[in-house]
Amino acid sequence: MKIDKNLKKSIDKMVKFSFNESGVLLEKRATDCSKALKGMSGSAAILSLTYFLKGIKRELDKTTLTIESSSPLNPTQVKKVESFLKGKHLISQTKTNINKDLFGGIRVKIGDVVYDDSVSQKINQLRGVIHG
Repeated sequence: MKIDKNLKKSIDKMVKFSFNESGVLLEKRATDCSKALKGMSGSAAILSLTYFLKGIKRELDKTTLTIESSSPLNPTQVKKVESFLKGKHLISQTKTNINKDLFGGIRVKIGDVVYDDSVSQKINQLRGVIHG
């Protein structure tokens, strides 16, 4: 079963309604929207809720700053990265991850944009130049 175009448009509006202008999820609004979708009949409710939740995740990802580093960053380092990117991107939340495969430096992701200043990326760039 597929969701029809009009329902998709309505759900997309619900997703947008669930966030404020700063990209922060408004939980009460999102809950109210999900309750409305739960009221649909059987499989339509499941499909609609699935589409709604994917939309919520997609919107959250657009404004979630993820910072990967090979070792833990202190709060000052995280704030520096945030302040550098705030002028270019809307940031609603920040996550930090440890990724030993980076060997050093950081990889930053917000939405579809990735800034990679890791040692492993520099090694890969060198490898590409050498093997040209």
